[in-house]
Amino acid sequence: ELDGVPAGKHKVEFYFPGYVNQVNEIDVASGQVVHIDVSLQPEAGTLILIVLNVLLNLAGLVAIPFVGWFVYSKWRREGKDKDMPQTIIPLYSPPEGVAPYLLGSIKDEKVDFQDVTGSIIDLAYRGYIKIKEVTPNTNYSLHRQEPGAKAKPLNEIESQLMTDLFGDNDEVETKALGLTFALKYKMLEKKIYQEMVTKGYFTKSPEAIRNKFYGYGIGLFILGIAGVIGTGILGAATLGIPGPVLLGLALVVFGLGYLGVAPHMPAKTSLGSKTFADILGFKMYLHTAERFRLQKLGPDEFERYLSYAVVFGIEKEWAEKFKDIYTGQPEWLESSNVNTLTDIYWISRFSRGFSQSMTTSVMSSGSGSARGSGWTSGGGSFGGFSGGGGGGGSRGAF
Repeated sequence: ELDGVPAGKHKVEFYFPGYVNQVNEIDVASGQVVHIDVSLQPEAGTLILIVLNVLLNLAGLVAIPFVGWFVYSKWRREGKDKDMPQTIIPLYSPPEGVAPYLLGSIKDEKVDFQDVTGSIIDLAYRGYIKIKEVTPNTNYSLHRQEPGAKAKPLNEIESQLMTDLFGDNDEVETKALGLTFALKYKMLEKKIYQEMVTKGYFTKSPEAIRNKFYGYGIGLFILGIAGVIGTGILGAATLGIPGPVLLGLALVVFGLGYLGVAPHMPAKTSLGSKTFADILGFKMYLHTAERFRLQKLGPDEFERYLSYAVVFGIEKEWAEKFKDIYTGQPEWLESSNVNTLTDIYWISRFSRGFSQSMTTSVMSSGSGSARGSGWTSGGGSFGGFSGGGGGGGSRGAF
């Protein structure tokens, strides 16, 4: 559209890089507004680039569903638990040799701080620690103890946990753990992941596998966004049309796919799947109502498995089973109000409060190490004794 051009005949040249110039002659009367429609023809080199741009966009369009299929296939090949039992049966004790921290780590393929807290309660039950309530639900003191001769020996991780908690001292308050324990906890976390591999539950560390796919996902996503923006701008500048943005969009979808499957890529071995099925069976035993009425239960069983109930996040439900059986108080636990120890529900509340106080202390250090368990708050019930096998990471709340 030309406006304000002097009356008379004029030659107007239209050009754009990569296109053949075009000259139009116009005759403009005084006060006339002239509209000129021009379609420039691309040069040979530009025509090749346009055809290539179309082909690349078509390739990107085809690649979008292909990368979705590829990511799904990769999860099917690498992320599925091996030989997962199709039927879950109740187990009246934890799997042999599986401490609370290890049970919690296998169940959701993550080393959560609540798993470690469960093991601290287990160490207290076994006589290695005495827990004293300083401020209800917010601060507790841990005291190193000499266990009895019949106490179950510490394994390597438990010995490391005792050292990380106490160092050269015999007493520590949870509110004082802070950054010092948080840094040590990161090393302990890595050792637990390594134990999961060493004992044959996984072929590689679940954390390392997740991080690998998160890394791939982030890298592909960033590359794809850069490709969409870069090719769009470059195409507009050189061809007058957007470049092969669909190819960049395919990379974005690829990256999002990897980010989506990353939590589900750790896959258990046959031994890991069997152990996981046993863990589900043990949780079924701890959680399902009325099964306990068929057995001769004593107070010791409540304390023995309290740490596992904490790991599962069902300590309240576990206490419920013993409301008419447990009337004493744990030797390893000391409250500021002794009378509350006769209330079985107080012990379950203590368990949750103690776990929260430990987590809060470490998180307040800014380390970001303390992650909540995926099974906290004990959602739902099994509703039966059969369950299906699942792929790595596809857990949900039981």
